[in-house]
Amino acid sequence: MCIYDLTQNINIPERVIVKKRIQECQINENIIMGSSRSLILGKSLNMIGFSNISVSGAVIQDYENLIDLVTFDGEKIYLEISPWLFNSQNIDERYLEFENKLNLSKLKRYLNLDYLFENLTYPKFNVLDYKSQDKFIRYVDGSIKYSLNNINKKREKMRNSSLEEKLRNSMIRLDNFEKVTNNRKKRIVKFFEKIEKKFKKIYLIKYPYMPLVYNDLIEKRPVLKDISNLIDSIAKQKNFRIIGSFNPKKFKINNEDFLDEIHLNENGLKKLFENY
Repeated sequence: MCIYDLTQNINIPERVIVKKRIQECQINENIIMGSSRSLILGKSLNMIGFSNISVSGAVIQDYENLIDLVTFDGEKIYLEISPWLFNSQNIDERYLEFENKLNLSKLKRYLNLDYLFENLTYPKFNVLDYKSQDKFIRYVDGSIKYSLNNINKKREKMRNSSLEEKLRNSMIRLDNFEKVTNNRKKRIVKFFEKIEKKFKKIYLIKYPYMPLVYNDLIEKRPVLKDISNLIDSIAKQKNFRIIGSFNPKKFKINNEDFLDEIHLNENGLKKLFENY
C-alpha cells in the first residue's frame, strides 16, 4: 500500500487507508489536507513532493484526527477551508472510522447483502495496471484520479440537472446554516494553533462555487460571506496565505471548470493553483 498506485479499493474504508499511509508509510513533509474537493491535488496535476491526506466529506473532527496522526514537523500544508467546517449542525460520523468505531454508514454497509457478497475477501484492492486507461486510481501520494467513465457520468448529470437542482446540490452540508457559533470559532482557532506548531508555511484553500449558482447561493446562505471574512481575518492575523475564493469571478473560473456543483475538475484546479 505504501509503494503502489491502487485501483479502486472495495472494502477498505477511506479513512483507514489514509491512517495507515500516515502511520506506516514515509509521507512527505508537504501536506494537502481537505475533503473530496482536494483529493485530485497531487500526481495527476504534477504536484510533486506532496502527500495528500484528504478524506471525502471531511469535517472538523476529521481534521483534528488527521493532524494528530502527523507526528513530524512539516514544511508546508495546503489546507482546504470549506464553509461546512464552520457549521456545527453538519454531522458526518465517518470520522469515527479513524478510531475503528461503529457509525451509521458502516452499519448500513454491514447490513447490505450486495456489500456482503462483494466483500467476502478482505482486504480487497488491486495494484494499478497502467495499460488500463479507465480506472479510478488512488496514487501513492494519496491523491486520486477519476475514471473517464465516472467523469462522463458527472458531466451528463450536470447537463441534465435544472438550475434549482444545481443550487440545491451546491448547498450540501449547509442545511439550516445561518450563523457560526462562538464554540465553533474557538474550535477552528484551536485547530489552527495545532497546525502552526507543525508547519512552517500554511496555505488556506477557499474553493469557488459554480458561477451559475453563486449569486443565488450567497442570497440563500449569506453566512458564506461571514465565513469568508472570518477566514481572511484569521489568515491576516496569523500570516497564513490564502489560495482561491468562494467567488469564482476572482479567478476566472467558469461552469466548464467543474466536475459537479462543488468539485473543480483538473482544469479548474490548475487555474486556481497556477500562481502557487
